[in-house]
Amino acid sequence: MMPLRWRKPPPRIVTQWRGPSAASVQAQSVLRETPLAAIIGPPGQAGPAPLTGQITLILPSGIGSLHAEQSFPAPGVKPAMRAFAALEMMTDDDENCPEFLCVAAIAARAEADSITVSLSLTEAASGHVSLIWSAF
Repeated sequence: MMPLRWRKPPPRIVTQWRGPSAASVQAQSVLRETPLAAIIGPPGQAGPAPLTGQITLILPSGIGSLHAEQSFPAPGVKPAMRAFAALEMMTDDDENCPEFLCVAAIAARAEADSITVSLSLTEAASGHVSLIWSAF
């Protein structure tokens, strides 16, 4: 048996450096040098802790719903903050556990002392959905 050898074709484009040699060129910084402490701030000063909480979104009973939006009180939240919501970890025997709930999107919007959570599903569901939120 004769072994087959794959012959690699020569490259179609051959590049050749025609600039000055690396020894004759001085390296120049693109950005002016800024001390690292000025970029990240002084050490030991932590930012404010995010506001967090737990909420229960109630989906209408009956045939269920594909979309729900509800506002919840959240003292200290300001409209300029970023809000985040996620499904809370639950056990499998709960009504709407994250494993069986078909979530398409969860969105949270910070408002004055409240958070509005929007939940979109791919399959209709009803009952209570436990969520956690954070605003910073």
